[in-house]
Amino acid sequence: MRLSYMLPAAVIAIMMLSLLGCPPKPAGDGPPAVKDQTTGPAGEGAGADDKTVVIEGEEGKVEVTKSGEDETVTVVGKDGTTTIASSGSLPEGWPESIPIMPGFTVVGSVVGAQVEKIEVTMNVSAEGEVAIADVSKFYKELKDWKTDTEVPFSMVGEDALTLAFANGKEHLIVIASKEKEGKTTLVLQYSKDK
Repeated sequence: MRLSYMLPAAVIAIMMLSLLGCPPKPAGDGPPAVKDQTTGPAGEGAGADDKTVVIEGEEGKVEVTKSGEDETVTVVGKDGTTTIASSGSLPEGWPESIPIMPGFTVVGSVVGAQVEKIEVTMNVSAEGEVAIADVSKFYKELKDWKTDTEVPFSMVGEDALTLAFANGKEHLIVIASKEKEGKTTLVLQYSKDK
């Protein structure tokens, strides 16, 4: 099931590789620089089924890690690191002031590299059987977060919503949509200015 979440992550990683100039052209006509590293009980916190594949290029590298049910793609470039994970937990550093609404289960996350005026960006995806109106009410009641008047696209409908909030240098965009199967998909995008 989680593998279906990793397909988009793998596509993104491949696109990022092309932007990073990866994989490098090897001397002669040899294969690209791919390292298949299987970690086992000797690796700190690693299990017997843990596996990491590393692809290195002139301007960065991509690591794809599978550990039990969790899968992670990490892209390291000259401008920073982006990590894409399919796990049931929030990424490290997720603000405590932004809870996942009860009724939702985290299915994946993306933590982005530092760029220009932004210190950090994080996206969390979750699924649940929650009404759009309840999602709107829950996130509008977050303590210390106010409607971000600089973001012109906030809207709430019967089957979808987009809300924008700010808390000083922090920004939150909440996107939710009702799917055909009766589930609601929730995406929280958090960023913090430098």
